[in-house]
Amino acid sequence: MWHSVYKHPLLISTYLERLLLMLNLDLPDWVLRNIVRTIRVVELPEDLLGIAFERCYEFVAKPNSPTAIKIFSMTILYNICKREPKLKNEVSEIILLQLEIKKVSKGVGNRGKKILKLLEKF
Repeated sequence: MWHSVYKHPLLISTYLERLLLMLNLDLPDWVLRNIVRTIRVVELPEDLLGIAFERCYEFVAKPNSPTAIKIFSMTILYNICKREPKLKNEVSEIILLQLEIKKVSKGVGNRGKKILKLLEKF
């Protein structure tokens, strides 16, 4: 799915709401990972930003979220902040909390630091 959407982002536009709602279901990690990986490369419509923000924020905050899901979710949160700069502080705080965790993966740490630097430029 991701490869197709990466090449042709409009293919997914009619399914975005369904995909975002699927993030609330108890699905296998590989399915969730594929959904957030796909969503991070598309321009979300205004009416879906809240759903995406809420769910991705939860993925980042959740201690046992898989690394890839956290990383892709951070990217989605950053993309939302570019459109809604007032959310910058909230996203910065949750990323900083993740960086304080001693057992955070290198991938989460690296992506978190990069996004924090980008958020500082707002």
